[in-house]
Amino acid sequence: MKRTASLAGALLLLALPLVCHPQQRALKPGEYVTEKGWGHLSLQRSRNGQLNFSLTAVGANAHTCDLDGEIGSRGQTVLVDDSGATDGACVIDFRARGRDVEVRHNNAPSCASHCGARARFEGLYLRPSPSCHPARRDKTRAAFKRLYDAGEYARAAALLQPVIEQCAPLLSWTEAGWLRNDLALAKYRKGDRAGCQAMLAPLAGDAGKTDTELREQWAAEPMLEDTYFGVVRATRTNLGLCQAEGRPAPP
Repeated sequence: MKRTASLAGALLLLALPLVCHPQQRALKPGEYVTEKGWGHLSLQRSRNGQLNFSLTAVGANAHTCDLDGEIGSRGQTVLVDDSGATDGACVIDFRARGRDVEVRHNNAPSCASHCGARARFEGLYLRPSPSCHPARRDKTRAAFKRLYDAGEYARAAALLQPVIEQCAPLLSWTEAGWLRNDLALAKYRKGDRAGCQAMLAPLAGDAGKTDTELREQWAAEPMLEDTYFGVVRATRTNLGLCQAEGRPAPP
């Protein structure tokens, strides 16, 4: 009987760690991105097993959020002010949603102090596939440029096409716009004018507007105007190339 009780006690002790930190164990280290790429979340395990987070988010007119800290056993972190007081502190909740992570907070006024006036960080952060990881996308685009500069337009287009098709939900509108223009030019250079036009079709509406109309459209976000105008002007030029019948592609 004593041996049985001792064994049961040992089993109970062994089981306790399995339920002490259920949410922290469900959260997996890695990189996460929101739809449209406005938020990035990084979860990293420290040497002592603590799960740390770093989160950045960009809102309207380039307002940003920037916060980091440790995630506790209940999947939460409490951000205190400079005085160290916890009354009214911002409590952030991290919840695993399958492969993804949902980030919420308790709506305490202090939560807003970690962001610009027009930015927010709560939302669903998606775990990208390896090919859609931001660092991998940068490498793919660099490889595309090398092939394009070498005149290997078909190979360049084949390399970039999957990024547009598979990673579209994670791309910011600026990144998506530049990628579409890059791929459209590669298609144009290899003689695929129809493919070039199709790639730029989602951008054609704004490209058809005047600069004055676009300024009115983006009047509330002057910080983003120059960035957006760069995409629009490239699209105008490239649509002109794609639509010019009978004109050979430039060398």
